[in-house]
Amino acid sequence: MTPEQISDLWQQDQNRTGIGIRNVDERLKLSYGINYGLTVVSVPEQGTTVSLRIPCQKYADLNYEETKEQVSCGEQY
Repeated sequence: MTPEQISDLWQQDQNRTGIGIRNVDERLKLSYGINYGLTVVSVPEQGTTVSLRIPCQKYADLNYEETKEQVSCGEQY
């Protein structure tokens, strides 16, 4: 994606359908704070990565009765 295309992702457009990246990012920031949300990094002709950053909550904090594989906070996938 070109820098202009990435910029367009963040703009509100009344003619588009769907939720939109900007809307999702704003909702994440409202829910979790300004350190969280979406980022878009693109290298033209190579690829685009959209990352979602939210706070980590371990399974024990969620009161799951089943034992599940623990995901360590801070790991990237």
